[in-house]
Amino acid sequence: MGNSMAYPVLRTTDSATAYMQAKSLCALLAERDDEVGLFAVVFHGEDAQWDGWTDHHTVFVHVGKFGDLPRAQELAAHIGSKVLGEPHIGW
Repeated sequence: MGNSMAYPVLRTTDSATAYMQAKSLCALLAERDDEVGLFAVVFHGEDAQWDGWTDHHTVFVHVGKFGDLPRAQELAAHIGSKVLGEPHIGW
């Protein structure tokens, strides 16, 4: 994924729900061109990094190197959610 912008779109204490929603987002994602891919990942925490643990899971959508808020909002709507905050630099 490199350094892409990752928007949080779901937080839950239920790991199965987080995984199921991330998987459903992945089914919606498509490569836009040869350089930019879209990804959905689940972190056991609040940041799109591998540090710190919390009691909940956060699903992030990675929508390109410079971010794409409208695309993140569209993807979040597919799972009945919304963008939950500012983008994070993903990994």
